[in-house]
Amino acid sequence: MKRELVSRYSENLDRYMDLVVYGEGGYPVIVFPTQDSPCTNWEDFGMIDTLDDYIGSGMLQLFCVSNVDKDSWSAADRDKAERADLVEAYYRYVADELCPLVHELSGRADRPLLAGCSMGATHAVVFALRRPDLFQGCIALSGVYDAKFFFDGWMNETLYASSPVDFLPNMASD
Repeated sequence: MKRELVSRYSENLDRYMDLVVYGEGGYPVIVFPTQDSPCTNWEDFGMIDTLDDYIGSGMLQLFCVSNVDKDSWSAADRDKAERADLVEAYYRYVADELCPLVHELSGRADRPLLAGCSMGATHAVVFALRRPDLFQGCIALSGVYDAKFFFDGWMNETLYASSPVDFLPNMASD
């Protein structure tokens, strides 16, 4: 199976972000790692080996992305508003930079699926709900969907956009 490490500078995050691409074709799936983990998280825990038949046969192509959780969701000692701003910058990175890169690298126009466990599930759900025009759907296992959990009950308008239990009841039905 083809494995390629891609590193690109993110304007939204003002840092380089890594991405590991597994496979040479197939339906694109953006994979978020568990909280504070590197983009090799799924490989490190055997998920790539488990999906080898699907990746190797060209059914799926996985794009395992880095996160900024250590500086945002997990950084309890930092200013909450700055952390929320970084959460939103990560959202813009995925929507505005990563998604076009996935289209470029995969050579496909399909809306990617999203997948993740734990904090990766949280990311997958937030992106799927906020941007169904960009993403086909998600597989999310054991996420926390209340952003206030990570911010000691604190919320502002920026963080609200990443808290499905708060924004989902207020979304338009369409």
